[in-house]
Amino acid sequence: MHTFGRFADHVSLLSGAELYPLLVTTIGEIIYEELPAFMERTGKKTLRVLEVGVLRNLDDDHLKGDGHSTLAFARLLNEHPGSKYVGIDLEPHEARRAVDSEGLGDFCDFYAGDSVATMEELKIDGEKFDVIYLDADNDGAATMREYLLALDLIEHPGLIMGDDMNTDHREVRKGRVLIPFLREDGATFKLRKRHTPWDTRDILVQEIS
Repeated sequence: MHTFGRFADHVSLLSGAELYPLLVTTIGEIIYEELPAFMERTGKKTLRVLEVGVLRNLDDDHLKGDGHSTLAFARLLNEHPGSKYVGIDLEPHEARRAVDSEGLGDFCDFYAGDSVATMEELKIDGEKFDVIYLDADNDGAATMREYLLALDLIEHPGLIMGDDMNTDHREVRKGRVLIPFLREDGATFKLRKRHTPWDTRDILVQEIS
């Protein structure tokens, strides 16, 4: 059971500058909330997770900014024997070392390569996943291609998530094509807020029935 501190009792006593560090939200916290809730709703006892774009740095700044999603997935799946993690990245070596260092490597596989090409190979091989997390290319068109492949790779019911899905951020561009597409298509989804030390990022959460 993962518990994260809440500071509601103290919020009214703090200035904006003092409060901001307490509002930092890592992707790990969101993973620990969304995946167990999804398992409870669907009755799934194990999960197969595909992460497109994995952990590359273990320093504190990246923990605060990105939340070490690869380790968050692996730690959670370790609580559900029989689960499986697959990660895709051009450079997955740091992620492999990270999960191995915590004794979590037995159920984790990593593919080094282009995200779209590797997802296409997984599709050809007939692979399916309960959860797919998109966090690779900082490019709207590329993220859209990854999402369309995710629809082919996702189990029903399944959960598609994506980091940095802002549509109006100067630097973050992953959601600029996908989020307008989902809205125009009438898709059901939510955008959760991930508060970093620097700004706020939108996290896509879409349950596929």
